[in-house]
Parts: sequence; structure tokens; C-alpha cells
Amino acid sequence: MLKNKPPHIDIPEELWKEMMQNVRDGIFRKLKAARGSIAIDKDVAAGVYVYAVEEFGKLLLLKKATALNGMRRVIYRDEFVNHNRKFKAAFDWFQANGHDPLVISETWFVDGLFAWDIIEKRFLAETEARLLIFYSDFTYDDKNQMIVIERPPVVALDKLQKAIDGLDMATNSLTIL
Repeated sequence: MLKNKPPHIDIPEELWKEMMQNVRDGIFRKLKAARGSIAIDKDVAAGVYVYAVEEFGKLLLLKKATALNGMRRVIYRDEFVNHNRKFKAAFDWFQANGHDPLVISETWFVDGLFAWDIIEKRFLAETEARLLIFYSDFTYDDKNQMIVIERPPVVALDKLQKAIDGLDMATNSLTIL
């Protein structure tokens, strides 16, 4: 990560292309790792999948870097290293392109229906909780504000497998150069 997180960076066109390919390759590696770990631990697989979604958002943000005389301007602080912005970019792309690979939990359905306006809020909230698989923490329970161990959301295995496949297809469909 760059020191002091500058607002933007200007990089040569070739470095920009190399970074886009690097991010895309990283998404495929993460999806392969998620597929390979489902049978061992679906929560770990879901955590890796969430990182792949974030990188998909990064790829989308990189694609729109402004061209300036053989250079590309990357919005660094507010996009490239901003987790919420990357997830939002991925989420918006999925919605605009008719994909629903974000759904990995039954709690994202309302009365059995998939609702984009509700999913966005739940996805961003559950994303942070999903990463609990990689660390442990405390939280307050909903009822009497007692301190309890925070647990990641429950993963629906069939939805996770479909989500991984959907993100793989979405990434393959994305032209990067």
C-alpha cells in the first residue's frame, strides 16, 4: 500500500494494464481456492469468495481510470484501497448486468424473494461479519447488550457454490483491455 494514501496516482498505461491482469488473475485464484476449500470449511470458502468480490470491484474501478497522455489516473484513496467503494462497484455492476452472485446467505431473501435494495445493505454489513472467519472478536447481543462472541453469518452451501460460479462467469465476461 502506498504511504499516506494519495488521492490519486498517475501510472504508465503498461503498468495499468499489468495491474488489471494481476487483479483479474487474483480473482480466479481466489475463486479456485474457495471452490477447493468448500468441502473442508464453507465459512473459509465464503471469506475467500468475499475477497474475490472486492477484487472484482477493484477491477471495475481500474477499468475506468482516466487516460492522460499515455498515463492512467487511478483514484487511489477513495476507490482503489476503499473497501466499501470496491464492494459497491461490484454490487452495482452485478445489478446492472443481471447477475446475482452476491447471495451466499438465506438472510438476504425477503419473503423468499431476492430484493436488490435490501441486498446491498445486508451484503455490506455481512461482508465485514463474514471476514470474522479469519479472526475472533466480541460484540453486544441484540437483546440485553451483554458481551458475546461475534459469529459469522450462516453460509448456504448451494448459494455459495452458485455465487462462486457466477463471479467466475462475470469475471470471464469482463473485457479488461
